[in-house]
Amino acid sequence: MTTDTSTSTHSAQGADSLLKNAKPLFLFGAARSGTTFLCRILNAHPQVLLTNESAVVLQLGELIRRSHIGASEGIVFGKSHNKAWSDVLRSESRQLIDRFYERVAYQDMEESGGTNKLAYYGDKHPHLFLCFDLLEEIYSDATYIHLVRDPRDAALSIAKMSNSTYQEGLKNWKIFDDHNRKFVQRVHEDSIFNLSYEELVESPHEVSQSVFEALGIKQDSEVARYLDEYGSVDAHTIQNRDGSTSLHSSNMALHPSTHQLGRWKKVLSREDCDFTDQLIPEALAEYGYPLCSEV
Repeated sequence: MTTDTSTSTHSAQGADSLLKNAKPLFLFGAARSGTTFLCRILNAHPQVLLTNESAVVLQLGELIRRSHIGASEGIVFGKSHNKAWSDVLRSESRQLIDRFYERVAYQDMEESGGTNKLAYYGDKHPHLFLCFDLLEEIYSDATYIHLVRDPRDAALSIAKMSNSTYQEGLKNWKIFDDHNRKFVQRVHEDSIFNLSYEELVESPHEVSQSVFEALGIKQDSEVARYLDEYGSVDAHTIQNRDGSTSLHSSNMALHPSTHQLGRWKKVLSREDCDFTDQLIPEALAEYGYPLCSEV
């Protein structure tokens, strides 16, 4: 018998909820930093539900912002009620978002046949910095994972994806990182884990095990199976929870490979190296990466 999750009597965090006692978890990092790969690893654990860029918090935050502003943003339903509607949305934000994850959790359970209660639920999104304030307000108990990749390799990947230059890619990376670093600095150190993309790629089994230990849940055999089965496949080709992306032999590509680490050393011009050392010296130092001139 199939449960109609659209009218289910299960309430988020209720007695029968799959989210009961589960904690919010959010994964972020600059674009092209490997967050999709880490998201897949985390989702391989039966007690973790991490949507891949569902953007529910981002969308709700934008609706709250626009509703507060009202008619000037194109939402016209009476200026006197705009702020009231915005305040209601903000006060009910956690309940709305939890109901979404409750529905996704039950859909997953029906599809997989699993019965595990969740330990963590949340979203992975490079643009979470746009709603950090709302996240802190409604999820004061959240845990965050910040994944960092050598900005030069990330910038090369951004440039390739956007068909732009390396220098434009690095400027793009810096926008993400400026917001992310400010957030990391203000969040309590017990609530956030900073991970290295390079270490994850070089030792995925060991790093993933350390992440699950830090989260207080045991490493699961499904995680090891995932890494063994899909360790050589691009994370972006593996099926999403909503089935929007499937895995086909025709579009298989090497997943983040150790051969790609430090690629910038082979391809950056002297001009690009000088530009990098002038633009992001503090970020390189904070994350433990050398200046181009030091290599």
